[in-house]
Amino acid sequence: MDSDSKPQVISSPLFSSRGSWPEAEMKKFVIGIEAGARGKWVEAAKKAGWLKNVDRMAAGAVVSCNQHGMIQGSRLFVTSDSSWATGQTANNIWPKGAKEISVSFDFPPIQFAGHGDARNISGWLDAGPYMVVSCNGIKIPEEQWKTIDGVKDGLSVRFALYPASVSKFAVQVYYYPADLSKLAEETKARKVELDSLMIPCGRLRFLKDTMRFVPALLMEPNPSTGLGQLPLIEVPDTSNYTLPSRDEVEREICSLLGECITLLVTANNPQQLEVILKGAWKDFTLHPKPINWPAYPGPLEVEPVGGE
Repeated sequence: MDSDSKPQVISSPLFSSRGSWPEAEMKKFVIGIEAGARGKWVEAAKKAGWLKNVDRMAAGAVVSCNQHGMIQGSRLFVTSDSSWATGQTANNIWPKGAKEISVSFDFPPIQFAGHGDARNISGWLDAGPYMVVSCNGIKIPEEQWKTIDGVKDGLSVRFALYPASVSKFAVQVYYYPADLSKLAEETKARKVELDSLMIPCGRLRFLKDTMRFVPALLMEPNPSTGLGQLPLIEVPDTSNYTLPSRDEVEREICSLLGECITLLVTANNPQQLEVILKGAWKDFTLHPKPINWPAYPGPLEVEPVGGE
């Protein structure tokens, strides 16, 4: 979809009935801040029969609160430790890559930021340690592929995760055709931050597809709260905490899945990317986005002004 198309707003019957999210129900989604807390919650929820998507990669949201129930931020996550497998021939990645060389990747789990305006785009990852290079189905050792034109330049990747509907997320993998050290040198020379959205990039494929779809982990079972997806609520101490209000959770989720979602314009092929990289870098954010999460509709209940 080109950037001049009218954006689509995600719709669902789950948004049709905005109701309360009782504390007793919200407490079921509370996790701590310690390492592995989310994974432990998923395992417990699986045993309790709450989840349907835990046997494959799924995505969702975490809302972070302080001990007094004030929301401090939010972030996206994926549940699985399985690889973000993708791959294609080298000539579709590097200008000097050979079509006889196949490249695939076995990426580790990716972390997304909890603050900022583009929380769905990860930091850069040096793809070299996760790259599998082969020719005619025969794997090429690293010491050999580091001598092959194109491939020897290495690769840096960053991931984009965003809602494609109320029930699923899309994953895209952006790439820069050199290893992370070369990317860092180039950004320093241009006085551009390494996490900048100004860095030109291409897009890796998931086999024949330009993106991969994964299910949302926590869907509302029926139209009740009106959130569509239910987030995990992260607190510093699970033995002593105050929950945020239902309206503040909805406001944060609408921001995370809406205005904090960014997509990038990518080069169509390695040759075009090579030309763009040699020129002046600019903002490559896609405006408008082809699809948007619904905007926050306002408080469910208006708080009284003044008086007792």
